[in-house]
Amino acid sequence: MRTCRRWCRRRLREVCDTADYPRIFAHGIGTGRHTGGTMWMRRAALLATCPGIIALANGLLASGDWPLFRGNPHQTGVSSSRLPQKIALLWTYEARQPIRSSPVISGDTVYIGTDSGFLLALNLADGRVKWKYDTGARRPVRAAPAAGQEKVYVGDDTGVFHAVNSLTGRRVWTFRTGQQIVSAANASGTALVFGSYDRFVYCLSPAGKLLWKAETEAQVHATPCVFPGGVAVAGCDGVLRVLCLATGAQTAAIDVPGNVAASPVFADGKLFVVTFTGKIACVDAGSMNTVWETSVSQDESVPVASSPAVAGGRIVFGCRDGSLRCFDTADGKPVWKFSTRGDVDSSPVICGERVFVGSADGTVYEVDLSTGRRRWSFTAGAAVFSSAAVAQERLVIAAEDGAVYCFGDVSLRKKSQ
Repeated sequence: MRTCRRWCRRRLREVCDTADYPRIFAHGIGTGRHTGGTMWMRRAALLATCPGIIALANGLLASGDWPLFRGNPHQTGVSSSRLPQKIALLWTYEARQPIRSSPVISGDTVYIGTDSGFLLALNLADGRVKWKYDTGARRPVRAAPAAGQEKVYVGDDTGVFHAVNSLTGRRVWTFRTGQQIVSAANASGTALVFGSYDRFVYCLSPAGKLLWKAETEAQVHATPCVFPGGVAVAGCDGVLRVLCLATGAQTAAIDVPGNVAASPVFADGKLFVVTFTGKIACVDAGSMNTVWETSVSQDESVPVASSPAVAGGRIVFGCRDGSLRCFDTADGKPVWKFSTRGDVDSSPVICGERVFVGSADGTVYEVDLSTGRRRWSFTAGAAVFSSAAVAQERLVIAAEDGAVYCFGDVSLRKKSQ
């Protein structure tokens, strides 16, 4: 372990000192055991003070974009973009093919995958198609893309990870894994990290070179969380792992109460994990000790595939009993429950005191973060499994029937005409 930590520190110094430090970026059953220690605070401190990684994170947040699934490497699902009190439908794009992917926003472009194997680039202002990239597999692209300055990255259900030119929509390179990729890619510095159903977590360079891969004991459905301590990964083996970002070596691990489909979140020095079996765990990111653990419902097991959003001392996520639930991050006590008429696999987005989420009942909801009361809703007419992207005073979300919707101030609609 000591040798591993020295290697991690040395590799991290090399990454952080690289002059050409590119800004990359503007959902099984299983059980398993784990090995690995918890002595990783020195590495965490090094990562936290690494100027390249801090600059990257600040650049992402300051840009006003939503380039990653859940908006940022920590996967908090929080947007700083301002939305009007009354949002209006600005445009609709009909893909005419099912969509379960979630959009991301970078610059003036929306990127989203389709179940027919395409990656779409849409104009944020009016929804017009810029280009369509055909993965060639005729299998779903369920993973959310990850958008960079020059390339867009996404995995597909055949297990191929694609890098596409963000301007032309042409293939730059591909990388094949052993099984389907539902996990979105996360990013930090010169690293792209994602999981596959082949049980591995992969780390690639922007050029498509395999930097490392780390084996787990079951499918990795969720998107890895990049945080100051490294890479937090929770999968279908019921283990929350921390991997060294530079080498992929496992530096910490803790059992969580069930298999995980939702992506872990880092906020306020803690890691939050919600399991598919309806358990919530709050883990101290320094000691990897469990701070608290609770059940979504005291009466029954409630499956959760929705990735949580965390802000203002609240953790919010959807459930397959048709509810959106909020808990206190300090002690895990329930705060409120909002009911819909369908499964809520869509991951919520917090924007100020507002929470936006889709439901399988075919509705997009806006809920008050403090009270859990409905503030607004939009009837899409088809199930909404997609999670929203909120950036540049706009909210973009898709329905299963292939309709992509953009909401914002009505004045923005007039400007685009």
